[in-house]
Amino acid sequence: MRIATTANAPSFPSVLRVLVLHSAMGRSAIGLAASLLTFSSANAQWTVTKLHPAGSTQSLAYAAGGEQQAGFGFVSGQRASLWNKTSASWINLNPPGATQGELRGVSNGQQVGRIFDGAINRASLWNSTAASWVDLNPAAAPIGSFAYAIGDGQQGGYVFIGVNSHASLWTGTAASWIDLHPEGWASSEVRGVGGGQQAGFVATAANSQRASLWTGSAASWVNLNPPGADQSQALAVSDGRQGGVAIFGSSQRASLWSGTAGSWVDLSPASTTGSVVWAVSGPQQVGFATALDGQGRATLWTGTAASAYDLHQFVPAEFANSQARGISSNGTNTFICGYGFNSVTGRQEALLWTGPLPCCPSDFNCDGFTTGDDFDGYVTQFELGTPAADFNKDGFVTGDDFDSYVAAFESGC
Repeated sequence: MRIATTANAPSFPSVLRVLVLHSAMGRSAIGLAASLLTFSSANAQWTVTKLHPAGSTQSLAYAAGGEQQAGFGFVSGQRASLWNKTSASWINLNPPGATQGELRGVSNGQQVGRIFDGAINRASLWNSTAASWVDLNPAAAPIGSFAYAIGDGQQGGYVFIGVNSHASLWTGTAASWIDLHPEGWASSEVRGVGGGQQAGFVATAANSQRASLWTGSAASWVNLNPPGADQSQALAVSDGRQGGVAIFGSSQRASLWSGTAGSWVDLSPASTTGSVVWAVSGPQQVGFATALDGQGRATLWTGTAASAYDLHQFVPAEFANSQARGISSNGTNTFICGYGFNSVTGRQEALLWTGPLPCCPSDFNCDGFTTGDDFDGYVTQFELGTPAADFNKDGFVTGDDFDSYVAAFESGC
């Protein structure tokens, strides 16, 4: 039964459960119960913008940074593509002489990716114009290279040493290249950088992959492969948390780590057949989850499988599926970019979701508002003792976490 005077307040059983929990910890819940009776809410909304540029036969947005989105479009060839929230803002960053180009990362007005010069792929850096192009391909890699990520003045990706890829790190020039490849592995790649960390994977000669984390040197390598996983990849990193995917048999599961294999959190939502985290920003993760009909749906998480939020519900009806690949904010809005298959035009088209800022601490399900559902969700996770209930992020679930969440809930958003 729900409280009749407040449509979205928590149920009476939830209030009673809170009283019992707090009493057991020797703390008062009277003020909390009173605050629960007066809470109201609304539904957060997202808008979707088609970024597909005029004249393009296909477009994909792979990364977001501030108000910029980065990826590629096919406009008389494959073009490294940059947007600023609209289709009309599209910029071709291919430098003169490049026959192909694509962007994979964007941060603070800079972009990384690769161009093909007719002979090899070259890891590349831009500052929002084609003329600003910087060739990151080091002299040690005559076969080529690829930059996948940028953040905090660092660029990450890989170079080919012989026939094998080596995880790589740059700081703005080809000469700054650092080889992160750990001994004993056939190949390695960096797919995310941030906060002094680099996330990616290593692989055996048979291409069995292990999610990996570095802090600036080959010797710093950490194996993030979770216990029992056959393979894994770390694809993004932000604020000490890594996102990606772990594979158990035939099951592909969206994943989140906090620096160790043992910290692994399975984000795969119930009633889905597979999922991947492509990007991480603060408390949020984005990617996709495959529904039972076999179609991928762009998804937003806030650290737990239960927090999975379906972004595909907002896309135009002609899009059969979608993926979220990048996330950023400008202090007013959250921007999530990606792409979907337009069943009318028969092509992949770049998309941009614009919505509320990352959830405030009390907004446990991250729908943009603090409601009784958030409190119910936190209490459930607290009773289970899951990492999601570690509100103060000290590695333990204790009464201090409960008190901290109660205080945040009473303050609201």
